[in-house]
Amino acid sequence: MERMPFNIIVVGAGIGGLGAATALAQKGFSVRILESKDSLSEFGASINVLPNAVRILKAWGLEEAFAPLITRHGFSEIRNGSNNDLVGRLVSNAGKTAEIVFGAEDWSIHRADYQQALAKAAQGHGIEIIFAAHVTDIDLEKCRVSVQDGREFFADLIVGADGISSQVRRLIPALSSVEFNVIDEYSYRCTVPKSAMRNNPKLDWLLQNDNETAWTGPGKYILAWPLPPDKPYDVVCSIARASDIPAGKWGIVADPEEVSKEFSDFCPEVRELLDKMDRSIKWTLAELPPLSTCRSENGRVVLMGDAWHAMLPHAASGGSSAIEDAAVLAECMYWAFQSGHDVSQGTKAYETLRKPRVERMQQGAREGYGFFTADGEFAQERDRMLAEETKASEAELQLSEQERRAKAQSEADMKAPFPSAPYLQWLYGTDVIAEAKGYLAGLNTKRRSKNTTDQRSLVGVARYWYAKAADKNPEIGRIQHGLAVPAHPNIRQQLFYYSKSLIVCIGLIVVTGFPVILTGFLVILAVLILVILGHAFPWRRHRFPLPVLAQAPPVLQEMSPFSVRPDGLKKGPLRLFQSHPELLAKASLQAKDTEYKGDKPLPIPSVLIHRLSARKLATTSLSSDIAHLTDLQQDALNTLIKEFDVSTEKARSIVKQFEEEMDKGLMRYGATVAMIPSYVTGRPTGQEKGTYLALDLGGTNLRVCQVNLEGNSQVSIRQQKYTVSDALKSSDMRHLCDFIADCVDQFLTEHGSQALDQHYHLGFTFSFPVQQTAINRGNLIQWTKGFCCTGAIGKDVVVMLQDAFHRKHINVTIAALVNDTVGTLMAYAYKDPATFMGVIFGTGTNACYYEKMPRIAKWEGGEVAFDEMVVNMEWGAFDNERRVLPITQYDAKLDRESINPHQQIYEKLISGMYLGEIARNVIVNFIDRNLLFNNFSSPELNKQWTFETAYMSSIEEDETSDLAETQHILESIMMIPSTTLTDRKIVKKICQLVGLRAARISACGLAGIMSHTGNIGEPMVIAIDGSVYEFYPHFAENMRACLVELFGDAVNKVKFALARDGSGLGAGIVAMMAHKAEQKETV
Repeated sequence: MERMPFNIIVVGAGIGGLGAATALAQKGFSVRILESKDSLSEFGASINVLPNAVRILKAWGLEEAFAPLITRHGFSEIRNGSNNDLVGRLVSNAGKTAEIVFGAEDWSIHRADYQQALAKAAQGHGIEIIFAAHVTDIDLEKCRVSVQDGREFFADLIVGADGISSQVRRLIPALSSVEFNVIDEYSYRCTVPKSAMRNNPKLDWLLQNDNETAWTGPGKYILAWPLPPDKPYDVVCSIARASDIPAGKWGIVADPEEVSKEFSDFCPEVRELLDKMDRSIKWTLAELPPLSTCRSENGRVVLMGDAWHAMLPHAASGGSSAIEDAAVLAECMYWAFQSGHDVSQGTKAYETLRKPRVERMQQGAREGYGFFTADGEFAQERDRMLAEETKASEAELQLSEQERRAKAQSEADMKAPFPSAPYLQWLYGTDVIAEAKGYLAGLNTKRRSKNTTDQRSLVGVARYWYAKAADKNPEIGRIQHGLAVPAHPNIRQQLFYYSKSLIVCIGLIVVTGFPVILTGFLVILAVLILVILGHAFPWRRHRFPLPVLAQAPPVLQEMSPFSVRPDGLKKGPLRLFQSHPELLAKASLQAKDTEYKGDKPLPIPSVLIHRLSARKLATTSLSSDIAHLTDLQQDALNTLIKEFDVSTEKARSIVKQFEEEMDKGLMRYGATVAMIPSYVTGRPTGQEKGTYLALDLGGTNLRVCQVNLEGNSQVSIRQQKYTVSDALKSSDMRHLCDFIADCVDQFLTEHGSQALDQHYHLGFTFSFPVQQTAINRGNLIQWTKGFCCTGAIGKDVVVMLQDAFHRKHINVTIAALVNDTVGTLMAYAYKDPATFMGVIFGTGTNACYYEKMPRIAKWEGGEVAFDEMVVNMEWGAFDNERRVLPITQYDAKLDRESINPHQQIYEKLISGMYLGEIARNVIVNFIDRNLLFNNFSSPELNKQWTFETAYMSSIEEDETSDLAETQHILESIMMIPSTTLTDRKIVKKICQLVGLRAARISACGLAGIMSHTGNIGEPMVIAIDGSVYEFYPHFAENMRACLVELFGDAVNKVKFALARDGSGLGAGIVAMMAHKAEQKETV
């Protein structure tokens, strides 16, 4: 007998209920809607339809129906309420930003239009809307709904979409006592006729564009949205204090005079706007706490939207979350029907999919509380960040659409704080329909492993092969790899990230010629893992989100170590708000504990609190008490703090020693800090134009790049990677050069100019020790990294490669031999000519800077065209004599057991290759002294180099109440038998100490250069690359804090800039500079 589709009743004809009815009807179910009111009537005016909801509406085929009803606002303007001054202007849909960043547009629409459009769609599927049907009772067993007039309705499933005061929720026994929480904030929603605004000099400007506008003030703010021409101007006025307006009562009429009086201290433009209003209603803000469940015990009654997870409006996510609920519920019920399950299995899957997401959305809305009502220093900090984001937004729009689509910036992360880039990417960029289909497919095929031991085994397999594949290029897949560790205890999410990193690597190794059999194995492995996961996560690029005002406070200070600004700059540090010490305890609690405790949101901008808390955690003393420490543990920690302390006095002594060793290196060859002249002179202006080539040889891959300098600091790059086989690495140097020349020839054939007489100048990044004798000359000192080509040591590598180009008639001249650190400086200098220094803080470390020619006493290369030259410091060997650096027993042990003892001491204290090992040495020492893990270690922890710096990063980022991520690293990766919370706190303290010392000692190197050159107090850009700087928590902030201690306010003129690809882009720019210098000398 053919199975009949489910019969479903939806209670509530609001946006969520109509959306659910439409989605369910599209799946073939019989749906009726019970609405308590006599007709459709949405209170209020405009509502944001966020990209995550727009994506769903388009999937339902409703884009055409909505097209004439929506507004696609271009920008969000934030103004000072007292004087109307523009504070920030942020991109929304302008330049297709929302579509590029999140995969869908951002809409505004009148609530009534929204409701009517959904109702029309529902009725188009034959759905009956039964009005005046006030629900009085539900028989859970019979799935029967009784309404006030005595009618009864039967169904297979009852969906409660009847809002925050849900009657359906009250009739579910487990939820009958749930009450919403009243917030100390109330709002007026006003409408202003556009006819009253036209030709009014104070208001007409608001109608000249489709921008959203906000006016901020202490304790209150105003948001305003334009709507289509036939609709009034929509204004929301909010006041952050308690109200006598009954919570849960919507549409209470307010006296316009009452509203105007509340904002009488705002600017004339606002007062004029409010004077013209023709209607106002008011309500008190409220929310629901996270519920234990969203369905009845038998699974036949289920909640959605505000009936389940009513949230504050500070992330503008309420309506869009209801549309998500509707889409996922329809997918789950369709799966249940097609798979032969009853409705309870469908609602169970729905709850599993939606509960974590909607609860995080509720928390995100709480985190946005108070942003526009900030006062004092908090308001100043907010305005400063808005100004930064405005500048970043403007810079982003200067790029072409193709360039913006190609920029991958931020991974989605639900654990990141609102409104950080990773959080917004998770919120707006997630395709919940795709996720649901993937999850349900895994349930349907029963391939999803129920054994977490098996899943952990797969995690290990994926991670092992990721590490193997990533050896081909450590840059590829490292973000996914880094995200996998803190994904614990969600094993499936962790497995997803490891598998994704593996897939990314596969994309690389297929291109670069990785053995076919092994590639095939990896593909099968990754696909198998993803099938077992049962997730069809959308594979998209994650880009820097430029939010809409009504979606979120447009402050995108990145709290995740995996995110950067669109211009590549890390954010500067927060000022410490010394006048608000009472907030720090609250800040720490709110930043650390994201679980709902039933408290009201703090009357402080939560995003600022989170930044403040992170800053405070990073810069204050690390000697705060850990509960339940024994006396021995406390003594050991106190000793450790002293050993790793880099006081201001100690920092000054390090800076002084740096200056002395720099002077020695400039005087003679063979000094500890080598101070190698790079032969790179002059500075790019950013206006140069031309096409140059770059070669990057330093490992398994050869990278060929075409660097197109377009003027106005704009650059585009084409590149291709070629695998250098093991045979070539041990062949004659002539064969290697012929291979490189053939790769360049192939690249130019595919990507270069079609003109036969096109001549290219090339920058060659040759990452092996050479004695450079000219800008394009250098003799190989020795091979490293597995190369041992014969006939090369002691010879000029440029001459040998140039000979290959000549023999093969390739019209390329090697203009420059480039060090990758120098390339880092030049890569950013083309963007900002004020760039003075280039630094690497990554697996290794180095620095370079512009030095005046008269100070390079050892220079014997004759006159140069410019009065300054870039000096490659090779500063990793600083203080090999151990005069001033704070060397501990743990550092000494690392040095003794390294492959180069007594060398590169500075590098061993600050670079990513060594930080994890230093921390491991401390941890093992504490175990040996019976201070950790009950005196138990493990073979994994006892093995050298197993405790990666990436683990330190995750541990230092761990703000969970039980340090769950730290526990996972110690117990599941390091295989410690068991750990207590006190153990985990001690390990976190160790990581903080090692990381903080590294940042402060790194700052001493920068300070040494600044002192040596006398540039303190002058505007300066320091271009920095490397995973430690980019990803390690608080590293940049701690460096800057140390510089402030040394130089005071003069550091405010120093800008840290993230500068990637010195070996590619930088080499191309050095080639341009060398060519430019050659032309100048010729003239």
